[in-house]
Amino acid sequence: MVKVGEQEVLLVNHENTIYALNPKCPHLGLSLKSGKITDDGQGPVITCKFHQSKFNLKTGECAAWSQSFLGIPGTGIIGGVVGNVSVDGFITTP
Repeated sequence: MVKVGEQEVLLVNHENTIYALNPKCPHLGLSLKSGKITDDGQGPVITCKFHQSKFNLKTGECAAWSQSFLGIPGTGIIGGVVGNVSVDGFITTP
């Protein structure tokens, strides 16, 4: 994790490519620092260990949103609205 101005940035080295992303999951603002990195077939993703939301490392876009929000099931649609962990001004691919 690094700090650029007031913005914290999580740097992830996956298969010799460095990705920069917001270190907090937009679901509840919990840290992605210990998230698991996998390849879901559409590119590498980081999975929030707290709620299982997934974010594409290349784009920062939500790949799979948690199926509940504050314990309310069926809120997966919210991922398309607030589920983005990209960092403005950063290029995440070489």
